[in-house]
Amino acid sequence: MKRISKVRVEHRDEPRGGRIVRIATSVGTVETPTRAPTSTELNAKVNIHFEEPWDNLVFEVASRFLDVAQVQALHQKNGAYATKRRALAAQVDKFRGYALTKYFPQLALGTTLDARDVRTLLDLQVEAGFDVISIPEPSSSCTLKRFEENLDRSWSYISAQDGDLAVMPYASMSQDPAAFKAKLTALVEHEGDLRAIGLHFASPLTFRPNYLTLSEFGDRDVWFHSSGGRRYPSPRQPLAQLHAIQRFGVDSVSLGVPQAPVRGDPDWRYVRYFDRGTVTYPRIQEACGREASLPCGCPLCRHRKLDDLVSHMRSLGNQDELVLRINDAARVHEVYASTAEFEDARRAIREGRLVRYFRRKAGLKPFLMPEDNQARLVLE
Repeated sequence: MKRISKVRVEHRDEPRGGRIVRIATSVGTVETPTRAPTSTELNAKVNIHFEEPWDNLVFEVASRFLDVAQVQALHQKNGAYATKRRALAAQVDKFRGYALTKYFPQLALGTTLDARDVRTLLDLQVEAGFDVISIPEPSSSCTLKRFEENLDRSWSYISAQDGDLAVMPYASMSQDPAAFKAKLTALVEHEGDLRAIGLHFASPLTFRPNYLTLSEFGDRDVWFHSSGGRRYPSPRQPLAQLHAIQRFGVDSVSLGVPQAPVRGDPDWRYVRYFDRGTVTYPRIQEACGREASLPCGCPLCRHRKLDDLVSHMRSLGNQDELVLRINDAARVHEVYASTAEFEDARRAIREGRLVRYFRRKAGLKPFLMPEDNQARLVLE
């Protein structure tokens, strides 16, 4: 059975008013915009012994590679490939049959892959049992010719292994605007046969030209998924930027693997907590306010006070790791809350009011553009 049988744009607003896409998959129909939980967030769930399920229909396993040597070790060091394959297969097995599974090899900026590196990453995904096979970009600076050669070679190779698998070739959002446009244009020329395109996340505050280019392809029946996301631009700008990029035609998002474990101030009160009301990441104590109740109705937070959550997390282990467990709880909450917020945004898109929705959210206002003010004057 085809893992992805059809992708259709159900609703689209101009200019840059977001879009709703329906993706027919082997596990059900995915409606966008939405969020895909990742293996990092699943690990957080395990760490705090929380068993309530997520009902998201796309699940992403992400692996962080610090440099190309770590990729090369998979095909140059005995046992490395087998160990990695077993670990990935174990993650896939947890979601087999009720979520579309995909893999994202999170490569450091500037990494260059040769043909053997790419082939190894493809084999790893096929053998681990993923539904959607990511085709890595050889490098963000590669020529269009090399990009297309890698696409053709990889796509043909995957199809020969299993014609029902879906492919998702990736392009980096942080590359030169002209190069990004050329690569994206080459990809969408395969519309109909190619049903999914992956985007290696970069902040829309810095790389707006590439997001504007992406928005020009909003009428195409292709699923655009952004991987490797960062929750907010900086501690001084705790804006939920993954919710901002939906207006440029990004259909689904997932978080990247953190660069390092939570460090710095060991005080759990400084853990960032996704707030639906503002679509920002205030510190968890600030989010709870004077009532000290968790301001969310998700399965983790519902009818719970912050002190109760802290007491429960404290009972799970070493006091020195309390901040890590609170951070894990915040990540589990975020999957529920962020997914629900995307559902609200979807309703706004369908009703032609995404810009008004952005205006009401403090974390999305900085992503408004001059054209939005002009539209407001026309409406008034």
